[in-house]
Amino acid sequence: MKYLQRIPALRLGLALGALVFLAYLPTVGYDFCIIDDSQYVRDNPLIKDGINLEALAGAFKVRAGYWIPVTWLSLMADSLYSGIKPWGYHLTNALLHAANALL
Repeated sequence: MKYLQRIPALRLGLALGALVFLAYLPTVGYDFCIIDDSQYVRDNPLIKDGINLEALAGAFKVRAGYWIPVTWLSLMADSLYSGIKPWGYHLTNALLHAANALL
C-alpha cells in the first residue's frame, strides 16, 4: 500500500527530470567553452584513447589540481562514443542533470 503513495512523487520526479533534460538538450549542438574544456577534453591525453589500464590508473591521480576520478572516468566513457566532439559531452551533461532532478 505504501508503494501507491509514492506514485505521485515518482510522476513529479519523472516530469521534473524530463523538463530538465529538455532544458539542457539544446546544449548538444553547442561547441566547447573556452574556460576549461581544452584542459579537460581537447588537450587531455588521458581521455583521448578512451578507457585503458593506463588511463584508469591516471584517473585516480590528482590532475588539473583536483582529485576527481569519477569525472575523468565519465570523460573517458564520453570519448569512446563521441571522440573529441562536444555533442557527446553535452548529452552526458544533460542526462546527468536530468537524473539529478529525478533524484
